[in-house]
Parts: sequence; structure tokens; C-alpha cells
Amino acid sequence: TSALKLEAVYQWRLVFAEGVDCHWIHWNPSLVMCELIPRLDANTSYEYFYDQLMVKNKVCIFEGLTKHWRSTHEWLTSDGKPDLDVLSRLFGHAVVPVSDCNTKYFNSNAKQEMTFNEYMDYWRSVQKLDYNYESNDTKILYLKDWHFVNQFPEYNAYERPVYFESDWVNEAFIADQLSDDFRFVYMGPKHSSTPLHVDVFGSFSWSANVCGAKKWLIIPPGNESRIKSLNNDEMPHSFHSIDNSWTHLRAMNGYEVIQKRGEIIFIPSGYIHEVVNIEDTISINHNWFNGTNILVIVSNLMIALREVETEISDLKTIIDSEEWHNECQKLLKMHFGMNFTELFDCLRQISVRIKLEAMDKDIDTNGYAFRLTSIDKKSLILKEL
Repeated sequence: TSALKLEAVYQWRLVFAEGVDCHWIHWNPSLVMCELIPRLDANTSYEYFYDQLMVKNKVCIFEGLTKHWRSTHEWLTSDGKPDLDVLSRLFGHAVVPVSDCNTKYFNSNAKQEMTFNEYMDYWRSVQKLDYNYESNDTKILYLKDWHFVNQFPEYNAYERPVYFESDWVNEAFIADQLSDDFRFVYMGPKHSSTPLHVDVFGSFSWSANVCGAKKWLIIPPGNESRIKSLNNDEMPHSFHSIDNSWTHLRAMNGYEVIQKRGEIIFIPSGYIHEVVNIEDTISINHNWFNGTNILVIVSNLMIALREVETEISDLKTIIDSEEWHNECQKLLKMHFGMNFTELFDCLRQISVRIKLEAMDKDIDTNGYAFRLTSIDKKSLILKEL
């Protein structure tokens, strides 16, 4: 395939891809449709991002927001690669979650725990093998979903970009209203990957490459059933395991994009995606929601609750009503990552914070009144569930 370079006035980039090129993406000439996503930088106003991208639920990529991060300076070698020796010295005794990319476990991968030093030893070993996993009977292991900030709260590896500061779920965790946070570090060698999925409870996510490069396959919301129909009513681990995958990808308005070192990709609610590290890569990821997508979260939580209620409906005649509802909330937390009790506590925490800000600051309160009304209405809805 031949590379197609596109220099647009407003910094739009061709992202429909088949090959891999960290600077420009190779175009599959059998596809006649190209997708374009906006590329933004630190000069972009919050208002533009909010109005044109977050509210409209559109993918975008930011450049130049990570250059002052501590992780960018301390975790890398002089040529921008992961410095495994330095990382071992800093975090060696931490226990970390590791996924086996070769082994499917339901809709994800089998997981295990290792010490960080053990994982660094593994990473060095695959580097020595030149990432030739199959011929050396070596598994592809990926350190992912590591609650780094929880384990190293004083380290300050990064600063959350202003565009993503309205983060209700992690704010509630910090205020002890939730049992777990959704701030993660991912580290993995070339070819490590995350299967096709939609982010937890339909949240937004942002993912920043401290180093390395990722290839993202991205499909707009609403195509889950269509994808499953092509794969025996199951979500495939990889979209390209489907026959004629490029034809189907085009029909769903899907595309692939390369995310390079120092870039941050914004994945809105409901987008279906899979990710492959095409170099040794370290990334920092947050899942989050706020007022722009809270109704999506509530809707998805309701659907998940109905599924739980159906699953244990036989218990309804055995235990009393309150105990049955409590059991449903416990299972909802286990399978969905959050229940309605936690969501209500989260909204209450945000409502209190907004009210305090409105009282303490000399601001136009009309916007706050609107936001409070919205939150209070959603809280009332949750109380009735």
C-alpha cells in the first residue's frame, strides 16, 4: 500500500489505515472512504473542546500536553524508550496486574499478578528475543489497569490536562465516595494488546502515550449487535478475525489511527475499540464521566441492573425484598464496576462541591444553577430506583 499524506489547514489527519507508519498512516486503496479526526494542541480552548468534541461525542487527538510530565523525563532513556532499569528501581516491589494477551477469558484476557521487577525481567527477555514470541513459545504479557496513583500517591507522574478535569467519578473516589478509582498506567512490549471492547459503563476515556506508539481500531457507537452478528453472536477479540473485516469496518464508519509518543487520544462514550502496541509503550489512562455523558452512564447501569435482576430472579421468592435488592447491587458492582449506591454518592459529592464553589467565588451563578438542577434531577431519579 502507498502512504497518503494529508496536510490540512485545520490539522486534520487521515486515519483510515491498514499498514503501520508512526508518522503517516498507510491507506488501504481498496477502501474508498476516509475518516478524519481533529488533532489539537495546548492552544485549543477548553470551550472549543467542550462544545465541538466532548458534547458531540467525537474522537480527537491532542499533541504537546505531556512534555512537562515527570514520567516523560524520568521513565525514558535518552532515545525515548522505556528505561526498564530506572523503572525497576522506582517501583520494583509493587504488585501489578498483568494480562496474558494469548489467552481469552470471557470478553477479556486471563490475568495474573506479578511483582513489577518480575514483569521488567519478562520485558527484557522478550526484547532479547526481538519480540519473536511464537518461535520461542513465549506469551505476550501486558501490564494494564494498574492503579498506579493509589500505590504511589506522592509520585506525581503526570498532570491531568485541563480538558479532562471535569471528572466526576475519580473526584468522588478521591473524596472517599467510591471504593475504587479509574486511573491507570499501562506498560507493555511490542505486540501487546487490548481486545475489542467498549469502556467500562460507557465512560469517556483519555489515553496518553508517555512513549511508544499504539494502533487503535475505532468503531462508532451502536454497532455492537452488528459486530456480534458477524461472529456467532459474540464480540470478537480482534475485529480483523472477522472475514472481510475491512469491508465491514468501512460499512460501520470505523477506522484505524496511529497514536504516537506524547499524544493523547480522547475516546468518547460508547465507541468500540481495540488497541495494539506497535512499539514498546507506556501509557496513562483515565476512564471518567461528567454532566455531558451522565445519562449514558445511568442508562447503561439500568440495563446492567435488569440483567442482574433477571439472573437471580429465582432468589426473589426465597429472601425478603430488601435483601434481594441489596444482593442485586452487590452483583452489579462486581460485574459492572459500579452500582447505584455509588453513583448516587458520586452525584451527591459533585453537587456539594458545585454549591460550595458557587458560594465561594464571584461568578455568574446561572451556569451553576443549571448544573445543580441537572444533578439534583438525576439524583432524584436514582433515589427512586
